[in-house]
Amino acid sequence: MGAVHVTIDLENTNDADNAEAGLVPPGSIRRYSTRSLVDTGAVMLVLPEDVVDHLGLKRRGKTVVSFADERKVDWDLAGPVTVRVGKRQGIFECLVGPPTSEPLFGQILLERLDLLVDRLHQQLTVRPESPLLPMLSVKESREDQGRMTGLCEPTPSRTPTRVTGSRHSTAPPRPAERDGRPVRLDDLLRHREPLPPHDDHAQHRPGPLPVEAQGLRVQYRFTERWFSLTLRRAAIGEAQPSKV
Repeated sequence: MGAVHVTIDLENTNDADNAEAGLVPPGSIRRYSTRSLVDTGAVMLVLPEDVVDHLGLKRRGKTVVSFADERKVDWDLAGPVTVRVGKRQGIFECLVGPPTSEPLFGQILLERLDLLVDRLHQQLTVRPESPLLPMLSVKESREDQGRMTGLCEPTPSRTPTRVTGSRHSTAPPRPAERDGRPVRLDDLLRHREPLPPHDDHAQHRPGPLPVEAQGLRVQYRFTERWFSLTLRRAAIGEAQPSKV
C-alpha cells in the first residue's frame, strides 16, 4: 500500500477574523491550497517556509524537531492557520520546514479533525460513529460526573485504617470537644499544669496535657498555601493505625 496524500486548504486565521470584524475587505484574506502527505509518525502540521510566508503566518517561537535518523534541529513555530479537509476544519499551529519541502499532515490534525487513514483507497475518511462533527474523547473524574448528573455519590475521603482484633475500621475519628465546641490546640497548650517540684527536669520540660487532651492525636494537613493542625480523638482500647 502506498502513501496517502490529501488536498488541504489553508487560510490565515487572523485575516479571517479581521475580515469578519470589518477591519479588512474579505478579498484580502490570504489562502493557499496544496497536497500534503499524511504522516502518522509526525506530530504536527509541517508547512514549507515559502507557504508560511505566502500566508503571512506569524512566528511563535521555536521547538526541537527529531528525525528518524536521530538528528535534532531547531525549527520555527508559526500560526494560527485554519486547515480544511473536506467538510472538516480546525485551527492549528505549524512547524516551518525548509522551502519547497513537502507538507506533512500530522497526528494532531488527525485526532482533532477525527479522521481515519484509509490506506486501501489512499484517502482520509470520517469516523462512522460521528459522520457530521468530530468526536473527541474527554476523561472525567467521578466527582465531575456527579456534579453534571447529580446521580453520583461523592468519593469517600481517605481516612486512616484502625485495627481492632481481626476487623478493620475506616470510620473517621471524632474531634475532641469541650462545652459543645471543638478543642483547639492553643487552648490545650495554654492550660498545661506544671510538673511537681521534685522533678529535676521541670524547668526544661512542659507539664502534662490536661484531661481533655488525653487520647488526642495531632494530625498535620498540608494544603497549597496553608498549614493547619487538627486534633482528633483516638478511640480508647483500639490499637494505633497500622503502618504500611
